[in-house]
Amino acid sequence: MVLMESKELRKISVSDESTRKELGKFSRALTNMILFTSLYFLVATVPVSVYFITESYLAPDADDLTLAKMDVAWAMTYLFMFSNYVVNFFLYMMTNTAFKRAFLEICCCVVNKPPTRRGSRFVSTTQVSVVTSLTEGEKKLPTVSQSSGFDPI
Repeated sequence: MVLMESKELRKISVSDESTRKELGKFSRALTNMILFTSLYFLVATVPVSVYFITESYLAPDADDLTLAKMDVAWAMTYLFMFSNYVVNFFLYMMTNTAFKRAFLEICCCVVNKPPTRRGSRFVSTTQVSVVTSLTEGEKKLPTVSQSSGFDPI
């Protein structure tokens, strides 16, 4: 009910159809990202939770073989639980264009795009450029310059 009221309020407050479509795309992408990350979090943490429950019943009177099996099960469920962080990174890369662009800027020094405005977040960016000397054919030290602008959320 609250979601429907919010949707109707958005239709009233945003008069431009193209802006409304862009907000709809952004909203769906954000919803998908949150849904997939939440579902994978549940999938990744349920096995370790089940392990803790079964360990409390098996551990007090377990023999060496059972304890060894429980250690292997602990290691596997523990690693699977932490796979959530790795999977989140790839989910963000697939569903969030702002995250993908920021990641590529950091890793590949691709910061020559002019800042764009979307939303109301003010972001200061650092630009790094490598200058190649034409006469010597060798790279000089990178130069760093500060610039400010609006960046998409």
